[in-house]
Amino acid sequence: MVASEFKRKEAHSRAEEAGQGPRELPLTLLGNDSHFYRIVIDEAQWIKNKDTQSSKGCAYLRAKYRFCLSGTPMQNSCDE
Repeated sequence: MVASEFKRKEAHSRAEEAGQGPRELPLTLLGNDSHFYRIVIDEAQWIKNKDTQSSKGCAYLRAKYRFCLSGTPMQNSCDE
């Protein structure tokens, strides 16, 4: 869900810069009114690549606390 909303948000931003499209886009997770107290991301190994839509979308989530869970060990570096 986060990746698909992020794609819609990026497409809306590009359209808005070009002077097209509606002014507001209803987004459940990444909208301006969305703010969470706590976010828990399970299977966090899927967001370790900073260039993926899922990772970028998770970075845009606004919350006071964030937790990432994974049973997969680090393999290459501490950046993971």
